[in-house]
Amino acid sequence: MSRSELASVLESLAEIPGLDFSDYRETHVARALQMRMAARGITSARAYRDLVADDAAERERLLSALLVPVTSLFRDREVFDALCDLVHARTAGVRSPTPFRAWAIGVASGEEAWSLAAVLAHACERGVGYEILATDADLASLAAAGRGQYPVSIEAVPARYRRFFETRDTGDLAAKQSLRPHVSFACHDIVGTTIAPPEALIAAFGLVLLRNVLIYYDRRLQETVLARIGSVLDAGGLLVLGHVETLPGDLAGDFEPHPAVDPRLRIFRRR
Repeated sequence: MSRSELASVLESLAEIPGLDFSDYRETHVARALQMRMAARGITSARAYRDLVADDAAERERLLSALLVPVTSLFRDREVFDALCDLVHARTAGVRSPTPFRAWAIGVASGEEAWSLAAVLAHACERGVGYEILATDADLASLAAAGRGQYPVSIEAVPARYRRFFETRDTGDLAAKQSLRPHVSFACHDIVGTTIAPPEALIAAFGLVLLRNVLIYYDRRLQETVLARIGSVLDAGGLLVLGHVETLPGDLAGDFEPHPAVDPRLRIFRRR
């Protein structure tokens, strides 16, 4: 598929507010388009462009393919355990009306947001309160995220966090009511027109979770995203990337690998 063919299909998504796929890696965009074309039995890029332009349901399916909403509860458990220890060390014994604030970006169906909620509930139990802003650009994923209910057993949750989840009559695992007031969900694209959604109120955070998001952007867009995060992350605040993600060299002066954890966990500290 040529660059012009890629661009012509993506033009059909241009009317969705706050989304811009023009800087996504071409290989990722091409893979998503070819997957959807195969699913619809279409071999012509022109024919698929016409379909996307006329069919709202297909536009949603293509959007979901591009955003890759894949996640699970406590994915990479060692990362969450390290965050629990770091946040506890920072908040234990602190008495302040200001809660510890975290922003989870690209949460898809919400497993990562609820995992982080259990971690902060445990870490901040004898310190300050906590708040989590969880965002994603896909409305369908956010609807599932808000329910906080998943078809897995309690064994999917590490033992120290199990008290924050319950098994429903349906057999699904759900976040307990005690977590829910601390987590708010909002539709937002980190590469869109605003640095943070209006729901953020005060755009200042002690932790930003941005795992497996940067891999879909080119270098220029990665730098834009990280510069935005740097502007809302407190000094000494934590930035968490995915295992395969690294910081562009130009931003080495803003963030450093956290000295208290294994660098392979990709937990960075704002200088």
